Amino acid sequence: MKKIFVLLCVLGAVLFSCIVEYESVTYYKITNQSLQNIKINIPNYRCHSSVSIDTTFSISQNQQIEFKYIDSGRDITELFGLANTAFIIFNDSDTLLYTREDNSSRNILKKESYDIRVEEKKRITTYYCTYIITEEDYQNAVNSKKE
Repeated sequence: MKKIFVLLCVLGAVLFSCIVEYESVTYYKITNQSLQNIKINIPNYRCHSSVSIDTTFSISQNQQIEFKYIDSGRDITELFGLANTAFIIFNDSDTLLYTREDNSSRNILKKESYDIRVEEKKRITTYYCTYIITEEDYQNAVNSKKE
């Protein structure tokens, strides 16, 4: 009887000492629905690395790019990591500038600007984040150039 009691205590201690780890997976999709070819330039781009590099992503009209980030924890991984500035460049000339401090509802650096769908299964939370660049964004870049 004493052996069974000790065995139950050890088994209980093992079960209760297990650390439940959570993981988040974030899928980002940036779609270019404008009639222009675009580039997204991120100076000092760094995500999950200690190295920062200037990075440019090109997206032709009616095309998209996708990213996947896996992280321990239960929150969305920021798409462009710790970058403070992003430029959306239309046809190599007209530019929209976003900074982390910018409170625009279209700020590509902030997760609040994305359409987000969440799925939770056991200890994995999956985020599907979509950002759409429109012809209106292009017009805003053209108009800001005139100002």
